[in-house]
Amino acid sequence: MGLFKLFIGYLQLFGFIKNNNFLYKVTGSFFNPGPYCGFLSTIIPTALWLSFSADKPYIRHLAKTYIIIAIIILPFLSSRIGWISAITGSALVLSHIYNFNLKKKQNSLYIFIGALLFPLLLYLLWYLKPVSAAGRIFLWRIGISAVLNAPFAGVGWNHVAGALGNAQEEFFRNNIESVSEYNAIGIPQYAFNEYIHIAISWGIPTAIAVLASIIFLIKSALKDKNYGIAGSIVTFAIFAFASYPLQFIQFIILICILSSLVLLSPRKAQTYYYLSIIIICIIGITGIYNTYTRNSNIRKYNNFICTEISEYENLFSHMASNPRFLFDYGMILRKNKRLYESNIIMLKTTEISSDPMPLNIIGRNYEDLKQYHLAEKYYIRASHRMPKLLYPHYLLMKLYGTPGYNNINLMRLEAKTIMMLNPDVNNESMALMRKEAQACLDSLEDQAL
Repeated sequence: MGLFKLFIGYLQLFGFIKNNNFLYKVTGSFFNPGPYCGFLSTIIPTALWLSFSADKPYIRHLAKTYIIIAIIILPFLSSRIGWISAITGSALVLSHIYNFNLKKKQNSLYIFIGALLFPLLLYLLWYLKPVSAAGRIFLWRIGISAVLNAPFAGVGWNHVAGALGNAQEEFFRNNIESVSEYNAIGIPQYAFNEYIHIAISWGIPTAIAVLASIIFLIKSALKDKNYGIAGSIVTFAIFAFASYPLQFIQFIILICILSSLVLLSPRKAQTYYYLSIIIICIIGITGIYNTYTRNSNIRKYNNFICTEISEYENLFSHMASNPRFLFDYGMILRKNKRLYESNIIMLKTTEISSDPMPLNIIGRNYEDLKQYHLAEKYYIRASHRMPKLLYPHYLLMKLYGTPGYNNINLMRLEAKTIMMLNPDVNNESMALMRKEAQACLDSLEDQAL
């Protein structure tokens, strides 16, 4: 698996094939170099152990080949957590290859030097991409808030993005003055920590059970001297701490293989080990099926051209977990003046998506219905969900200038906010909103004179 993924990566690196994301040079079969780096890193400790311990020479040569070409490509992937996890898992393997013993004075010296260098390494990794690192810590913060909103039952795997959006909205509703401190605010789709992601999905007890299972697998592998497998599971466990590997079929297959290799050890002939393998297979097949179905639905919908409400109604039962489908469905209902129905679909969209745009559309629907207070409520929600976006503030400015809901002071405040905000992306639409906001401020100043 690893050699095949490396083959794809090298073809992309040398320009023979295109990758899945134009922003990066190499992504492998993923859409981002981060998961690709994590996948390659997870296999390195197993390859390292096999390069020393395999009985057959061709296996040792294959393992060494994998290690060399993986190490060459890893720097191009710029995944700090991928590098850290690979180093940690490999260090575990090397400690057993060379019979590392803490009681030896020489080894104690190495540990002391490593302890001094480790904070420096962390600082350098932070300095490499400080905005990204700060953004990830912020995601963990709102992820924990989302966990606390449903600590035992969770919200379900497909509703994590919606829960993260609600948690981010709640955070900035209570801390709106601190928006300028967070430069990497985005639309959160993943928690960037699979343990938090699992806790949001199925509750804290399930997350604890997953952690306990990982620790059990590592201890069992070490006990049976499967040091390579133990190192790979450690690598995966660390990588999952700051990324989202379980969103990919490849990782689900890989962790199921690693788990089965631990439990299929000849020393483990007890019935409960076989039962554990059956459970792993069921979980793995379920995860693969759900991930495949989700990705398949996205691809299928991308090939559809729906122009009638009836077409959306026919697809609804199959596409209800696709936020883009739901948003388009809500928009075509709005276009046909079925505003209350549009709002129902848009609210369903917010359950599985953290994007503030459905909230804007709900507000516009209520504004068209002359229900201005409800329109204001959803525009404000959208502005809290993504504080740096101009559009919610633009809609509020226009709402406060509506004759039926005239509020000059709030209109002036929103116009000033639009002029002060510094979004990550500037385009023609944002320039027009700023121009209109400036015109609004000029007009109010003239009236005051």
